[in-house]
Amino acid sequence: MKKIQNKHKQEQVLYTFRLDQILTGDVRDFLEKYDPFRLPSSRIRELFGNLVLSFEGVEDAAVSTHPEIRVLLRRLHAIWPWSGFFLNLERPLGPANAINDFPLLGIGLSLSDMLMCRWVKTNQLRIKVGPQLTEYHTTCLRVLYQLGTRAQLPAEAIYARHPAINKQFQHGILI
Repeated sequence: MKKIQNKHKQEQVLYTFRLDQILTGDVRDFLEKYDPFRLPSSRIRELFGNLVLSFEGVEDAAVSTHPEIRVLLRRLHAIWPWSGFFLNLERPLGPANAINDFPLLGIGLSLSDMLMCRWVKTNQLRIKVGPQLTEYHTTCLRVLYQLGTRAQLPAEAIYARHPAINKQFQHGILI
């Protein structure tokens, strides 16, 4: 865990999944540090929108297409569905690229079934995403209100995050 600062001088917390954790899908160390059931309300407030995830040994891949990271994120989400509350939405999920620059979208695509279609006549490529992405989007909004209330965040802070979450999912993906 490493602390960094964003442009608003807020303290960001960087958690890097080690390569051995990625390969085995081990999320225990992460859960020990960031499970909201183990954290006091004050710590939950501090972490609101300030957690950044990275992955050791992954320099240029979209996390949603990296097989081991997909497994890790699916396992993590099954136990820890709180990314809509905790993640910094201005920092990429892993290495910066078109998908990772939107961390909730990157996780949502990791949780989703995807089908790629290419039309021979037009050479167009489309990706069709399963219903898991929409379900994940709904979960992100639900946990925002759930943990925001528990952490006694001001209503304005909770409501201000709502459009930021929605923006993460508006990037040309067919659902």
